[in-house]
Amino acid sequence: MISNLDKLESIVGYHFLDSRLLDRALTHRSFSGFNNERLEFLGDSVLGVIVSTILYRLYAESEEGELTRMRAQVVKKDTLAQIARRLQLGNYLKLGGSASKGGGTDNDSILADALESLIGAVYLDAGLEQAQITVAKIFEPELNAVNPGSAAKDPKTELQELSNAHVVEFFNLEGPISDMALQQPPHGTNTDLMQALKNVQEANAGKPLAGIVLISDGADLASLQHEKPQELSPPIIKELQSYNVPINTVSAADINEFKDISISQIVNDEFAFVHNTMEIHVDLLTTGLAQLTVPVTLKRGNDLVSTQQASLTPNSTTSLIFKTKPDKIGEFVYTVSIPPIAGEAVSQNNQRSFTVKVIRDKIRVLQVAGRPSWDERFLRQHLKENPNDKT
Repeated sequence: MISNLDKLESIVGYHFLDSRLLDRALTHRSFSGFNNERLEFLGDSVLGVIVSTILYRLYAESEEGELTRMRAQVVKKDTLAQIARRLQLGNYLKLGGSASKGGGTDNDSILADALESLIGAVYLDAGLEQAQITVAKIFEPELNAVNPGSAAKDPKTELQELSNAHVVEFFNLEGPISDMALQQPPHGTNTDLMQALKNVQEANAGKPLAGIVLISDGADLASLQHEKPQELSPPIIKELQSYNVPINTVSAADINEFKDISISQIVNDEFAFVHNTMEIHVDLLTTGLAQLTVPVTLKRGNDLVSTQQASLTPNSTTSLIFKTKPDKIGEFVYTVSIPPIAGEAVSQNNQRSFTVKVIRDKIRVLQVAGRPSWDERFLRQHLKENPNDKT
């Protein structure tokens, strides 16, 4: 963090009357409760008005749809992050916790939000006219690069065109939804993508369903949560094939921002013998996180059994083995868990439980009268090589 903000003000081309506004615009929520989120909200609207006005004046012959697409091209997150990097905005950000350690000064979302906050701060400090001057200056290369003929359609326009050509129905995780529901925040507590697909099938029974578009951030808290990426299990594949309809997936989140650690698999025996070593194999799947080390704990009920430190590699699976000797007979619930990491998309998959039945190691008595026969010799050798055999 550079304490002297004069250089940034020179780059932006505006010197603040109230330096507290600039300071707040550069303060991320990870650093303080007094942060730039409200300024970002304001700056987003101010930027939209200013860019719309500039494009309206520059392209007098362009129609509404074309102007909308050009504006979307200028104010999209990637463009804002690009401008923020050009202004070296990351050098001045106040970040805390995981944001400061996880490359937050070069994170597209953080940079884009900070730029909008800066515009909001200029607007509050000097009004709309100065905000227009500032935006025109720092957005000049991007505004000059806009081409009315090549501007890509925004997602809303594409969806509208699709609706005009086909019958498009909208569903959430629970079933059909109205147009008004699309404007409401999500209210569910669980994500079950397979059930959502099943709901679509049932609602369209008997209809010629042409395809399904699944828009999701990829997080699932039901049957898919322990599936490996690109390696769906045979039962899941069989169920998807039974729908007999193309299923297209669209990511609703930036893959570079989706962060998660999950316990993807646990392999263990259902039975164990008291005072004998049992092994528990654990796989941890890391997505979108930098290399880090986390504690992995094994508990029996509420009692801590063991803890290991796992070194996690980005976007890969890390395996480890717990070895423990049960000291009691009975049926016990074991739990493997890892602590939630800041910014994780799903924390529920950081813990998995399983049941192990611990039984007594039987006492074996082999009585041999006279010279042992071949079958008695075999049995004695077998028990020697397999001490946990129940024979």
